Amino acid sequence: MELERGYRLGKKHCFRMRCLAILLKAEGLSAAKVGERTEMEQHTVSKWLKHAA
Repeated sequence: MELERGYRLGKKHCFRMRCLAILLKAEGLSAAKVGERTEMEQHTVSKWLKHAA
C-alpha cells in the first residue's frame, strides 16, 4: 500500500517511477517488461530493483 501511495502521491517523478517499477515487478513482470511499460532502460530497472531489495 505504501508503494501504491508513493506512486500516486510522490512529489518527485523519479520516486514515482521507482514505486511503479517495484509494483510491476511484484506482479511478476520481467525487468525488460517493466522497462517497456515505464519507458526505462532494463538495466536501470534492474539496478533500482536491486537497491529496493
